[in-house]
Amino acid sequence: MKRAPGIAKGPTTIQNNMYSVGVYCSASEGVPQDYKDLAYTLGRSIGQENWRLVYGGSHLSLMGAVADGCLSVGGKVLGVTTEYFKEIDRPHPGITELQIVASMHQRKMKMFEAADAFVILPGGFGTLDEASELLAWRQIKIDTKPILLVNYKGFWSPFLNLLDHIIQEKFALPEHRALLEVIDNAEDIVPKLEAFKERR
Repeated sequence: MKRAPGIAKGPTTIQNNMYSVGVYCSASEGVPQDYKDLAYTLGRSIGQENWRLVYGGSHLSLMGAVADGCLSVGGKVLGVTTEYFKEIDRPHPGITELQIVASMHQRKMKMFEAADAFVILPGGFGTLDEASELLAWRQIKIDTKPILLVNYKGFWSPFLNLLDHIIQEKFALPEHRALLEVIDNAEDIVPKLEAFKERR
């Protein structure tokens, strides 16, 4: 994977009417390269579609790769991070706009407000938390923004099995399963996002 250098620095304001895709993924280093390649390709596709990327602001691992991919084709990137992560993990130096908030709760809310649709890539505890919260918010009708879970290499299959078990044991309704759209193939991400955009 060829990582792009940062190309857009400073407090640039992004136009508000851009279709914005929130991407949740890992900043953990040491993960297999193909996961980073997946993130880079998604970011590049978002930029090529003239959509805005909204993500967690990091320069590391999948987070850094998705931002690099979008920036490599001149795309707009909004990163949202916290004061804590700003100190322990240098934010991506090349993104179009960086917002720094006080807490993780504010970070998640800012990303939720800024995005029109969400893509969940493979990730760790933080990504799992974000995916679960988005799903819970849709369940109780806080909002209807679409959520796309990318089950690359079956990464999220145990999570999906847990959702099925929750429904089977009647802790959620069968129709709640459809609140989360699942794809297995990376090439299906952009067509799904395009369909979400048309449904707005």
